[in-house]
Amino acid sequence: MIAHSPTRLTPLHQTHLSMGAVMGDVDGWQLPLSYDDPDRETTAIQESVGICDITGSQIQRVKSRQPENVPPVGTVVENGGLTMARLTDDETLIIGSAELSSDLRVIDITSGYARFKIAGPESGKLLSAMTDIDLRDRSMPNLTCAQAGFAGVHGTLLRIDIGSTPAYELLVSREFADYAWHTAIESLPAGTVVPIGFEVLNAVPGSSE
Repeated sequence: MIAHSPTRLTPLHQTHLSMGAVMGDVDGWQLPLSYDDPDRETTAIQESVGICDITGSQIQRVKSRQPENVPPVGTVVENGGLTMARLTDDETLIIGSAELSSDLRVIDITSGYARFKIAGPESGKLLSAMTDIDLRDRSMPNLTCAQAGFAGVHGTLLRIDIGSTPAYELLVSREFADYAWHTAIESLPAGTVVPIGFEVLNAVPGSSE
């Protein structure tokens, strides 16, 4: 949903502008819609890897003994526009607007995090250059999650493929957003990792962003 009154900027706003991004309003946030060459962005998703700043959705951390209807530890569930990632026995990450029971201990961490979508056939290779997590399909298949260090920065990784395209969401504290963004782009040979905007991301078959 495109909003008409932008109210918030991501930690990477100036970085996107310096890279030639065309910015637009997405749910009250200024986010990159595209960069200088949409065709190059599309090719990256199909043949190498694209990275998109998707900061903006509400992020809540539920810190309490979880009810029985949440997913098992290490798994991700998407339901009605919400993404639920079960991090530990007593901690679940919920991405998207949700009214939660007052019986739960909920912390809204939206403003404290940056969130990237990393998608394409080389996405696993990119992340393997940043972390020691075993990203092979047998160890981290679609709809799973993990917490680890990424180039020395603590992050949370969710694997959420876009149709048949391998894809991940990486969350890091906003103070490390610029560092993580540039480290990701520079983790593979020049030109392999391409910044992409929402317009290209939304055009990938199976995308729900």
